Amino acid sequence: MNKILIIDDYEENRYLLRNYLEAENFIVFEAKNGIEALHILRNEKIDLMISDILMPQMDGFTLCKTVKEDEKLKNTAFIFYTATYTEPADEKLALSLGASRFILKPKEKDEFIKIIKEVIEQYARGELETQKPQKIHEIEDSNYYKLYNEVLIRKLESKMIQLENLNKELENNFNYFLRIMDEIKEPMVILNSDYYIKEANQKFCEVFGPKDKIIDKNFFDLNEEYFETKDLKLLLEDLSKDNFILENYEIEIDRNYLIRTYNMKATKIRSKNQLDFDILILMEDITEMKKLLKEKEIAYKSLIQFEKVDSIGKFASGITHDFNNILTVIINSSQMILDSIDKKAELYEDAKNIYDAAIRGSELTKKILLFCKRKETKAEIIDIHKEINDIDKIAKRLIGENIKIEYFLNANETKVYMDPINFHQVLINLYSNAKDAMPSGGKIIVTTQNKDYESEQNEGIFSGKYIKIEIIDTGVGIDKDTLPKIFEPFFTTKIEDKGTGLGLYLVSSIIQQANGKAYVLSEENKGTTFILLLPTLNRTMEEQVKGFEVNTSIKIENILIIEDDPIVILSIEKILSRIGKTVKKVKTAKEALKLIEEGFSPDLIVSDIIVEDMSINTLSRLIKKKIESAKILYISGYSKDEIIKHIAMVDDLNFIQKPFTLIQLQQKIFDLFSKN
Repeated sequence: MNKILIIDDYEENRYLLRNYLEAENFIVFEAKNGIEALHILRNEKIDLMISDILMPQMDGFTLCKTVKEDEKLKNTAFIFYTATYTEPADEKLALSLGASRFILKPKEKDEFIKIIKEVIEQYARGELETQKPQKIHEIEDSNYYKLYNEVLIRKLESKMIQLENLNKELENNFNYFLRIMDEIKEPMVILNSDYYIKEANQKFCEVFGPKDKIIDKNFFDLNEEYFETKDLKLLLEDLSKDNFILENYEIEIDRNYLIRTYNMKATKIRSKNQLDFDILILMEDITEMKKLLKEKEIAYKSLIQFEKVDSIGKFASGITHDFNNILTVIINSSQMILDSIDKKAELYEDAKNIYDAAIRGSELTKKILLFCKRKETKAEIIDIHKEINDIDKIAKRLIGENIKIEYFLNANETKVYMDPINFHQVLINLYSNAKDAMPSGGKIIVTTQNKDYESEQNEGIFSGKYIKIEIIDTGVGIDKDTLPKIFEPFFTTKIEDKGTGLGLYLVSSIIQQANGKAYVLSEENKGTTFILLLPTLNRTMEEQVKGFEVNTSIKIENILIIEDDPIVILSIEKILSRIGKTVKKVKTAKEALKLIEEGFSPDLIVSDIIVEDMSINTLSRLIKKKIESAKILYISGYSKDEIIKHIAMVDDLNFIQKPFTLIQLQQKIFDLFSKN
């Protein structure tokens, strides 16, 4: 098996030839110059040498001349393989020195291998003239050196031009690389293996300072003033390990009191010798992404909270439906007792207490449904002072014994138009907020007064008369950075899992719905004042809201009740018997239709929304088909938004929610018959 020695100062060239030759089963040796080649030749029996011309320490011409003048080496075949600005004189000199071939780069693999095999075969047969020692001496030394110098100088000049062009190309490539770095919109830096900065892009300089101040500076010295470097240094030291890449290392950089969060990635860039390396670091600004993720987390927790409230709401809705049935009986039975006995009678006060307690129970069910987000709110005329006093007991239970509440209610005009339960929720939220601000106890002061505002002087509200409500606490106060965000949805200063960030947002939303305004005044350690402005109603406005008084006395010929709860039937029957000549009652839809088939023609049908043997929509359609003039009043312990799921044509006119009083039922029936 033939041994071939490749001599070339470029590793890439040697690598290419090695691949060519080893694929043909040649044994290959390598040398970077003539000195290394001679050392190999004296230790190995080489059959063929393939050499470049220009090399450091000893060039190809000198190597060839030395080999051919050596008695032990002169019979070694020698081929020049070069591409460095060759001319006919170069080939003439090479062949005169004893070379077998002079091959110009580049050469196709198959053609190159063919020449190599030809030379080896010719040498083996003794056919090449270069094997004859006398041919070496046919060129005189003086002529050799003259020709050698001319060729070498010309090649060196050409090499200098080539290197100059390469340097220009390298400079252009480097500048292009710098432009690419600057186009990257994230901080990017290159360090050497000792962590000194070799290059940085424009974005990195914007964060850490001018380029002339940071180049050649140690990366960790640079960053001491911005972020903790101990852990990062340990991580970067691991880059010395093979195939190690640093990913997703988060750092917070505080520059000019502005904190930004970066996701740092680092990788090793090895040199050709695989020993030296640089470190490339890319820093992705994830400040906004972290903020969005935090908001998403808060929103998710709020969604979970909403789902919990929704579940409670469904449970409460079912319970209050049954409870409202019971309250309907209690309210109407006690009212009929009150109507039937003298006010001085012994039982009158007891009956009055039962009636009042049932009314309060009715209000309580409305509050439960509202707080569980299950009831549609409805505005009405309310007295602010009355509502504040009504919720006093609930407020005191909420805030606890270590917080005192004082009232200074000085407003004269106190009537406003809004949902009373909504106003209760506003107060509850503000009292709860005050309690959290006073963990060691304190005082809540509630004040009211009337104010006249002109719109041009008070942005955000209409001109007119308002009642100004202040809820003042002696708590920890709110810092100036937090204050502008206090009414934002999902914003909370409470610890995790202790607040949804919706309480004050709902306060602001409810007050705005009532054409008012909510705002806050506070300083750290000086307490907080929440101010509510609500437009008041004068007498004319009250009349417009209330409408004119109507005569609700009305007589109806035939009334049909469809209800499956016996005690509710009994209660409603007694009420309706006062306004109807004939009142009949059934428990199912089929019984109602049978009664109508038998000739009973009701003018008014009072029906529960939930009928067990038929959908209320179907029942209503069948009744209207038989008696087109019949009026249908729907009743239910569920709120209107719940019963809409069961019946499409429900509106405020033909629906009344349990529990209801005799007067409310009479008013609803009068409205229903006065519709046209």
